[in-house]
Amino acid sequence: MSVRSYATSQYSGDRRDRHAVEMAAVIESFRTTLRVLGRCVAEIGTPYCIDFEQQLLGLVKRLSNNLSAEETGKIAAEADAFIEEWGRRIAEESRAKTADIKSLLLALAYTAQATGNHDHVWTTQLEDLTKSLASAAALDDISQIKASLAGNIAQLKSSAGQMNRESEEIVQQLKQQISIYEERLELAEAIGFRDSLTGLANRRRIEQQIERSVQRGETFCLVMLDINRFKPVNDEFGHNAGDNLLRQFSKKLEASTSAGNLLGRWGGDEFIVVLVGSMSASHSYIERVKKTVFGKYRVTIEENSFGIDLHVDASIGVAEWSSGETMDQLVARADANMYEGKTSNRKSR
Repeated sequence: MSVRSYATSQYSGDRRDRHAVEMAAVIESFRTTLRVLGRCVAEIGTPYCIDFEQQLLGLVKRLSNNLSAEETGKIAAEADAFIEEWGRRIAEESRAKTADIKSLLLALAYTAQATGNHDHVWTTQLEDLTKSLASAAALDDISQIKASLAGNIAQLKSSAGQMNRESEEIVQQLKQQISIYEERLELAEAIGFRDSLTGLANRRRIEQQIERSVQRGETFCLVMLDINRFKPVNDEFGHNAGDNLLRQFSKKLEASTSAGNLLGRWGGDEFIVVLVGSMSASHSYIERVKKTVFGKYRVTIEENSFGIDLHVDASIGVAEWSSGETMDQLVARADANMYEGKTSNRKSR
């Protein structure tokens, strides 16, 4: 090889290496942006915002340094679609909340106006009665005074009765209006604590229950489950298939979880049970789950189309709360135990 050919080859190699380094830096920057965006949105606390973070983290997992520019562009397009849909949903929720608050303010304004109008009517009637009584006091004839007072007293009783009836009607109208908005607020709170995909309690609700149990000093355990080999289902068959599997798994898990224990979706393919009792109770629960929840699932690939049979199980981590332990410390222990079990399962295969 000539010196010129060698130099040209060396230059081309350096340029490829530089391009690879630049591409890796771009992809890492893209990963960081998606993580930060997802974390900021999840802090809003609604189920949809938490799901949005999980969607972005799913894209982060798919980004690797050896992806081509075309593959990276496809992932960027998916991220754009997620962000656009999230923005649309947030705007709709904001408009709905604004409309509810506006309606409530209008109802209160109407009630205040109605009360003010009636107060004016009642004040006028009382002024008229006072003038009549003053005129009666100026009369010399006792019989005329009696007749005047009797008429005024009858009118006063009638006015008082009318005032009571109208007051009760206004109060009743206000109570009914407030009752409607109380129901709406209760419904909104229930929705705010529910996972939109599975219908289970969401992360916010689980954290609330853990904090409550810690404050009360109750004996309880956290059972954390992470579905094994879930990512390949999404990668090979699409997110609809993954969602279908999550819904089926959550229904079976819910049927195996007795009343008094809180089951929820922690995020992605992770579930948590706040289980009343000690470790012995959690061991019995885990054995029941392995028998009734783990096993064969028929997962739909496309709507109104074919499906595929999969064997589904999960890695499980358990931690019993110790006095003085915070929620974060307890969750970290359960999470560490779960991933220890997941690592053991991988080594055994």
